[in-house]
Amino acid sequence: MSAFAGIQIMGTRVIFLGDKKETSVFVHNSVGKPTLLQAWIENAQGEEADVPFLITPSLLRIESDQQAVLRILRISEENFPEDKESLFWFNAKEIPEASTGENVLQFAMTTRLKLFFRPAKLAIKVGDAYTKLSWHLSEKDQQAVLIARNPTPYFITLSSLKINGQLEVPAPHMVPPFSEATYPFDKNKIPLKQIHDVSYKIINDYGVETKVINATIPKQ
Repeated sequence: MSAFAGIQIMGTRVIFLGDKKETSVFVHNSVGKPTLLQAWIENAQGEEADVPFLITPSLLRIESDQQAVLRILRISEENFPEDKESLFWFNAKEIPEASTGENVLQFAMTTRLKLFFRPAKLAIKVGDAYTKLSWHLSEKDQQAVLIARNPTPYFITLSSLKINGQLEVPAPHMVPPFSEATYPFDKNKIPLKQIHDVSYKIINDYGVETKVINATIPKQ
């Protein structure tokens, strides 16, 4: 079987600046035939209800090897928190033309990107945020966990996380602003008393993985 996904979205996340009324997402049709694209926005819980944004056009036909622009408009003066980012989800579904061949299986591919609403005036610069994480160890119900605390107003997306430079923590996820995230790990591989540091990378605003950041874990 062969599978084709023809729509390419420029970027890995969408940043909506609080002092703007709109932002844009660029998409490109890289296959040799026209494709329909449907786009919508969900809130942090994955629901379409009460979302203060509108995408236009929400359904469009993109010709072969052509680029299109989706505009995201702020349609509500809903009071977002002014001291931190808010999370939404940008969704784009590629709807292929019906095939005239026999025994063809087609899929409607959906791409989902983070959409961050970022207030205009935050306490620190976004480029400094990822260095501010602090790390701690804990044990809950015999399960060892690594805790990341984020004192900044930004969502911080981890792409890799290692303990003592050797034990890789699987599937590290996003740390919300002014909050924390927990990462379970196998304490049989590294006893808690022998753990002294972590190393991690994050994904920045441009979808680029940063250099490795090293941080010390305080002793228990």
